Amino acid sequence: MNRDILQVMRVMLREFRLVDHQWDYLLPVVQANLNQTPVPSLANKSPMEPFTGLEPTTPLDVIVLGVDEGLRDVELSSVDVRSSLEELRQSVQAVHKHVLQKNETRAQKATAATANAEACNVCEGDYVLWSRVDENHHPKLLVTWLGPYRVTEVGEYSVEIKHLLTKERRQAHL
Repeated sequence: MNRDILQVMRVMLREFRLVDHQWDYLLPVVQANLNQTPVPSLANKSPMEPFTGLEPTTPLDVIVLGVDEGLRDVELSSVDVRSSLEELRQSVQAVHKHVLQKNETRAQKATAATANAEACNVCEGDYVLWSRVDENHHPKLLVTWLGPYRVTEVGEYSVEIKHLLTKERRQAHL
């Protein structure tokens, strides 16, 4: 996410021909864009909708609705405020419920997809290699394989392994 924001900021700085230290002028635009863009993890709602209960606005709203409608006096009674607040609460709760249902459905699909996955079958005495992520030298998805190790104990989700040369013992997850 941060990498994407930095990329957008760099492009916008170049586009608007701004100096690097003027990035703070663009931050509200980028922030508003992120907060008002619908995302799948929130049931295609913008982050602003479940949080505030308000529909996201766009720059076109000012053009279409107009700015020069003038000021109006609005009489508000405590009954109006209470009923509006209750309406808002119900609306926000409905959005939250919808988002939770979508996330639960997504989680159930993910669980069902991995339910039939073949479990790792390791027995005591097996020879294995152990993978280690070295973030100082490689990207985070690249691993270094070390070994050889021998499995000395098998747990439900982890194994104890022993290096054949150094006799070093360590825990590894499956």
